Amino acid sequence: MSLQEDKLRQSYIDWVNTEYQLNRGWFVTCHLDDYLGLDIVRVRRNSSKTEYKNLNTDRNELFRRISKVNTKFYRTLEKNCFRKDRKRLEKFSVIEMKNRNHIHYVVESCEHLSKDMMKNYLLLSYGETKRLVDFNIKEVEYKTSLYEYMTKEQVDVNKDTVDIENCYFKKLK
Repeated sequence: MSLQEDKLRQSYIDWVNTEYQLNRGWFVTCHLDDYLGLDIVRVRRNSSKTEYKNLNTDRNELFRRISKVNTKFYRTLEKNCFRKDRKRLEKFSVIEMKNRNHIHYVVESCEHLSKDMMKNYLLLSYGETKRLVDFNIKEVEYKTSLYEYMTKEQVDVNKDTVDIENCYFKKLK
């Protein structure tokens, strides 16, 4: 990793550490279906073999499509957690666009929900969101090493991996 890329990565980590409290957080990894995950579509399925076509979608367009999936996931999750209120969860999203595209989420648990209920709402939101095919949930234990893991992708200066549009932080006092 070059010095410039390392500085950019460290700036993400420092920014998150100053903005995000993460007292009761969940770390979620989601894989995407072939259309968004591998940027391919099934063309024809004969009795003996299936043929696929590579779409060669622009990176920014693919990032935007994956970001829409993030928005749908978060809206469903917030609707489940806050039935009557229009409150928002603290959340942080990273879209990794290497080999097979996938998403890392860090989501803060609601104060009024138990850990089991929050885990159930995460699973329910996953089930209601299209294009997500694999789901892994873990409780967050070490905040700094988690952000280092989430920003491990070698990034170019002009390519973001953090989905800023779907991040939300309460202001720290």
